[in-house]
Amino acid sequence: LGVGVAGLQGRSEPQMLPALRGSSCSSITCGSYHAMALVRGGELRAWGRAEGGQLGLTEVRIESYIVENELKDTFVAEPLRVFFASDRGLIGASAGQPNLHDPVRLKQVACGDVHSCALDVDGHVWSWGWGEFGQLGLGFSSQHYEPGYGGLASKRLTPELLQPKHFGFARLKFVACGGAFSAAVAVTAPGRMGASKAG
Repeated sequence: LGVGVAGLQGRSEPQMLPALRGSSCSSITCGSYHAMALVRGGELRAWGRAEGGQLGLTEVRIESYIVENELKDTFVAEPLRVFFASDRGLIGASAGQPNLHDPVRLKQVACGDVHSCALDVDGHVWSWGWGEFGQLGLGFSSQHYEPGYGGLASKRLTPELLQPKHFGFARLKFVACGGAFSAAVAVTAPGRMGASKAG
């Protein structure tokens, strides 16, 4: 529910998310077991189940949250910020500690069953989560790995940038996620729209 550990018992009425109080949200999107909110200045917050990487949080952050809140399952019960750059200036926050001055700003986010995608203000697409069927658009699926290891090996915990060449360097306008696929809409020529999909 995103209202913290106290919300694990459920709620019979709508409630403001304490972690987002005072923040202006431009959109909220939900996957099968996770949710995301786009807040002030294009920052992203995520909460819900975490074992598939769909939240975009490092293992260290998830484990710290679980220990701190004495949880017995792999989930985050309140919105945590998703970082797109590390302290080493590398793309993807798994490369080091999250950079609190992360320069990446988003304009749209989408959730699938166990994966997520985002479109930044520069028109670049980022994806993370379970990529077993190629839905991350990063050029691999479980078939690229040794049998029995493909599902786990195709998981990406933190956001990874999709190469613009995969979209023909077109200006992207929108991303969407289905259960096990993703799609992007691009402007291909003045007045014409095109689509690209992954998975």
